[in-house]
Order: sequence, then structure tokens, then C-alpha cells
Amino acid sequence: IKRMLTSLLPFHTTTVPKLVPALEKCVNLVAVLPKAFVEENKMPDFLDGYLTNNLKKEMLLADNYMWLFPEKADKYEQCLLLLHDNKNSKLGTIHKLAATAVSQLKARKIKKATVWLHKEIEALGVFTNGMLLADYTLKINKQKEGEEQPYKRIEELDFVTEGRNEDEINWWIHLAKTCNYTRNLLRQTGSVCNPKWMEERAREIHEAHKDKVDIEVICGEELKEKGMNCIYAVGHGSVEAPRIVVLNYKGNPESNERLAMIGKGVTFDSGGLNLKTMLIELMHMDKGGSTAVLGAFKGIVEAGLKVNLVLGLALAENSIGHFAYKPGDILTSYNGLTVEVGNTDAEGRLCMCDTMAYVQRQYKPKLCMDVATLTGACIVALGTDTAAIFSNKDELAMDLKAAGEQVFEKYWHMPIFDDHEAAIKSSIADIKNTGKHRWGGACQAGAFMKCFVEEGVEWAHIDIAGPTMGFDPKPPLLIPNGTGFGAQMLLQFFKNLSKQKLLTTSLSTHSKKK
Repeated sequence: IKRMLTSLLPFHTTTVPKLVPALEKCVNLVAVLPKAFVEENKMPDFLDGYLTNNLKKEMLLADNYMWLFPEKADKYEQCLLLLHDNKNSKLGTIHKLAATAVSQLKARKIKKATVWLHKEIEALGVFTNGMLLADYTLKINKQKEGEEQPYKRIEELDFVTEGRNEDEINWWIHLAKTCNYTRNLLRQTGSVCNPKWMEERAREIHEAHKDKVDIEVICGEELKEKGMNCIYAVGHGSVEAPRIVVLNYKGNPESNERLAMIGKGVTFDSGGLNLKTMLIELMHMDKGGSTAVLGAFKGIVEAGLKVNLVLGLALAENSIGHFAYKPGDILTSYNGLTVEVGNTDAEGRLCMCDTMAYVQRQYKPKLCMDVATLTGACIVALGTDTAAIFSNKDELAMDLKAAGEQVFEKYWHMPIFDDHEAAIKSSIADIKNTGKHRWGGACQAGAFMKCFVEEGVEWAHIDIAGPTMGFDPKPPLLIPNGTGFGAQMLLQFFKNLSKQKLLTTSLSTHSKKK
């Protein structure tokens, strides 16, 4: 069967961005002007004279973009002119304008372009990030022998800096590359991407950074021997053994404090014996939590952020088979709590609870976040574009939400009330992996994960089910079938933490000062 399967991974390479100090002669130019400049006829020299026709000017002001073709190619052969409304201070507008630029370049099958923003538009980094995200393509085309490769994407983009802060622009490029790497993992099909495949991706990061990243893998029967019966049960029905992969990044040797991220990595979720009745064809993306945290971790290590970070990947395939776990089973988790299986399709929390408990007990982090495409109930509550944050520290939730706003990802702080905790109590075990009713399902899942938080640990559970799947895509971040959502926010969050030299114990103080 492996000979029949095609991996998507080699079929996407990221657009190559380059920073250049000044605008020079080019073939394809993307120019972005403040809208007021066109309204007041304040055109730069190299664009002067092209909008003397009132009809053209009106069309440009209506559409906010227009192609220009000069008679003499002194500076460029063709120019895509875009307008940014400076009166609208939201950076998200220029992020979306970048997606418009990419769609126009792709419509003309342009592979290389130079990008210039007027100095009054400071957000070149944001525009760069938007273009790199919007240009993402992952597709396998049938190709006959000797046939030219079909056009897929823009290959090179030169960004004119003109004295802008290049460190800031490079950070936005790094964010986009992190997100696109995450998309590559997330969109990999279920028969190719299994727990072993994900382990290999983690090992690649370890091999590239052996001096500061350690790796630990607990696989198959060893999980059971160590008392991790929940994740073992979920993956026992698959031919590919479940496993926990731990990467330990020592980015701040001056500190003994550790932070932790846990990612749900169900590489394909059939639902188990409680077989899914809808959207099963999208369930290779049920590993979205693990791909988000692995992408963010890679970005953190490559950026050399000064944090000590432990990453736990909970990897399993929820399959139907002779050894598949069954509704009604009682499982003893790593921290000793017994769990009644109410539904085999509520498997993600079973994988993560053992992983989170193990990472906390073995590595003693002060802060622990788990990230998962956990519940459809979260999509019902918040829609397809917004992720939920559950936390035992309001200030931590505020910091995560703020990091999301910085990178144009939407998060909302959700509650875990006493009735949510009561709903997951079992009459024959300590807790149950499903609630007593369907209402508030995302909150009940949060209540389940809260049972595995060690005393004194600041914790957040982030449910990214809706925006990860891309049900209702809005460019440039949200694309159909695997958006990479979460990776940029986590990377930005840890940069904020590193830059402000915060200790996890001072997170609350920091948030109150905002």
C-alpha cells in the first residue's frame, strides 16, 4: 500500500522572500499607496501621469487596485497598484490587501515580483506576511512526460525596505514560514502521516539542533508499562503504535524554569467503534493541535528565543480493529484517575491527558498549554474563525488572546463552571470522557483536561477545531482544508514572553499592567 500512496510534502516549497534597500528596475511591480494620495493627486514620480484619466481614477478608487502598463519601461513593465485606506488603522486591512495582491499576480501567472509600499504605510512586515501566507499552494498535478510544470505559485518576491526595520520584517517572514511549515504537516494525508511519520518530523528538529534540543519517545507497550493507558487504548486498534514524543528545548540556561506545550496528534480519527457519520474525509486534520505546537516549537528554536520549553506530542491513530478500545471501558490514566469511555470518538482528551500528566511530573513546568482540534461544540459556540481558550488564570488567557490579535488570529476566553465539572463525573469511575448531555460540550472537554493539571501550574486549554479545518476560509490566513492556525500565535506569545523577560510566575502581574 505504501507504493500506492503519494506524499504531499515535496510538492510545496515556500516562496523565497528577499529584502532590497531601494526600488530598482523590475518587470513586475506591486505598489501600495495611501488612498488619500490618489484622491489628492499626490502620485510618486514613477506613477505620475498614469491616472490623469478621471474614469481610471474612479475605477481605482472603487476597486482599490488596478494594473498599469507604461509606454516606456523605465522602472517596470507592468505595475499592480493597490490602495490602502490609512484612515482605517486596523493592520488586518493591509494583511487582506496582501492577499488581493497575490491573487492578482497568480491570475497573470507571475513568478517574480518586486513589492514597494509608500513610506506612510509602515506595515511592510504585515504585508510581507500576508503575501507569503496567501501564496501557499499544496497540490499534486497529473503531468505528462515532457510537459511543462503547471504554474502553482509566485517563486520570488523582493520587498523594498527603504530604511524600515528589517528585524521586524524578518520576524513577520519567520511567522509566515512557521505557519506554512505547519500547513505542510497538517494537510498531509492520513495514510502517509501516521504517528511514526510525525515522530520523524520531530526527530528532524532534534537532529538539526542537537546542542539545545533533547528528544524522548515512549512508544507502544512501553506506554502501558508506564501507566499511560488512555493514549495506549486509543491507538491500540491501529497497526501503527501510539506514542508520546517529548522535545526539550534549553533556550535559557540561566533559568531553571520550564514552560510546556502539549499537542493532540490523532493522525486520523475514524471515531473508533463510535464511527463518525460525517466529515470523516477531513479527519487527517485531527492532528492540528500537534502540528501547530510542533510548527511553533520549530519556529521558537530557529529564532533562538530565550525560553526553556518542553513539547509533548500525543500521537495516535483512532482506528477500528480487533484490538480497538470499546465504549464502556474503564481506563486508568497516568496520574491515577480512572476514566469511563462514554464514546470512542472523544479520544483526543484521552491522548492528551496522559501526555500532559507525564510532561508535568517529569519536567515540572510552571506553565502548561494544551492545543487541540478537540470539539465540534466549540465550532457551534464560536463559529469557524475563532478558537476557544480555557484557563485557570484569566491573565494567561488575556496574554494568549493578545498574541493572537498581533498575528490576526481570533481567540475567545471561555468558562469552566461547576456544572461543567459535574457533567463529566462518572458513576463507575472518577470521570467520563463525555458529558451527561451535549450542551456546553467544549466547556465539558475543558473541564476534563483541567482534571490533569498539577497543583501550582498555570494552564490553558486551546480548542482550535473551527479555524484549523478552514470550513469558511478568509484569506490570507484561512485557506480550505488545513490553515496552520495557532502556530503563529504560539510563536508570538513566546516571543512576547522572551522579549519582556517574564517569568511564568509574573504573568499575572504583567497582564495587569497592560
